[in-house]
Amino acid sequence: VDILIKAVYEIQSKQSLNLKVALVGDGSLKSEYKKLVKDLSLEDNIKFLGIRRDVEKLMRLSKIFVLPSRYEGLPMVILEAMANRIPIIATKVGGIPEVIEDGIEGLLVEPESKDELTKKILYLLNNPSLREQLSKNAFEKVKSEYSIQSYTQRMLKLYEEVLSEGS
Repeated sequence: VDILIKAVYEIQSKQSLNLKVALVGDGSLKSEYKKLVKDLSLEDNIKFLGIRRDVEKLMRLSKIFVLPSRYEGLPMVILEAMANRIPIIATKVGGIPEVIEDGIEGLLVEPESKDELTKKILYLLNNPSLREQLSKNAFEKVKSEYSIQSYTQRMLKLYEEVLSEGS
């Protein structure tokens, strides 16, 4: 999150964009992040929303979704953003690159790279057709590979294979 905050500062100081960033969730570093936002005078741009139950609604109000993790497994929030047709920028960590192919379902950046994150945010914000294509591709992928229907079909096929091997 600190890398995202620094990227927003970079954008605000060099561009005429008026970014609004909503940070959802909570954690042990929240007070440090709030201090960083205050130190960089970004209180009007970055809001800490805490734990929310209306994440899908917030996603649908967003132009892009950014997950600047240093480490991850397979974050469900990536699949939720894909299902809500939100263009994604995420770091190349954990299971994220297994779900998102860079330039196809979203944009991937190296962890810790504020400069790369800044460039990708600006690139995506300035390219509505790319945002539309990435979100369309991501939605199709999550629907075909991660939906309950897809999961159920794979499980049924697996059961059929196991049962046919036993006969």
